[in-house]
Amino acid sequence: MNEPVSGAYALARGAIEAGVSLVTGYPGAPATAVVNRILELTSPDEVQVEWTSNEKVAIEMAFGLHPDHPLLLCWLVP
Repeated sequence: MNEPVSGAYALARGAIEAGVSLVTGYPGAPATAVVNRILELTSPDEVQVEWTSNEKVAIEMAFGLHPDHPLLLCWLVP
């Protein structure tokens, strides 16, 4: 029987199964729930998670680390 899952879990699981190796973002709802789920479901060896102070720094970090991480997720609050 299938059990319902939260949206944060679904987004985190999808990113992990797609092979994401880097996640950048900054603390703030709803992004925090997704990034926390990624942290719960993976180890630091599998996915590098970097918290930043704001959106600008998160995007800059993602672009700067992109050559080492071909599939990354930059999570920002809309």
